[in-house]
Amino acid sequence: MAGLDTLNASGNGLTDLRALGECQNLRVLDVSENELSSLEPLEALPALETLRAGGNALTVLPDFPEDSILTNLEVPYNQIEDLSGLSGLMRLNYLNIDYNLVSDLTPLGSCWALVQVTAYGCPISVSQ
Repeated sequence: MAGLDTLNASGNGLTDLRALGECQNLRVLDVSENELSSLEPLEALPALETLRAGGNALTVLPDFPEDSILTNLEVPYNQIEDLSGLSGLMRLNYLNIDYNLVSDLTPLGSCWALVQVTAYGCPISVSQ
């Protein structure tokens, strides 16, 4: 699986992603509609550009490294409250956090390439 570039594993009842740690060339990954509670094994995938993980049981996002080339992250319909794991994603340009528990977008302030965030249904507060 070391040469794998794209993987769509949506809707498979997955609970663990440790086996993907060997997929160092993986650029596009869709693990939507599974039973995942963690994306932590994906921190070590240097080529990952697009990650779709909507409709899981996620409560936190991993601390992606600052040299990550992740540009597209879609994690709607989870239970995520905190975006601090994304603060080092300098290349992130699209983020979908629809229908999560996120109330603070401050951690995204250092994501300089970010041009679109969708956060429908999140309890975001706007301070004066």
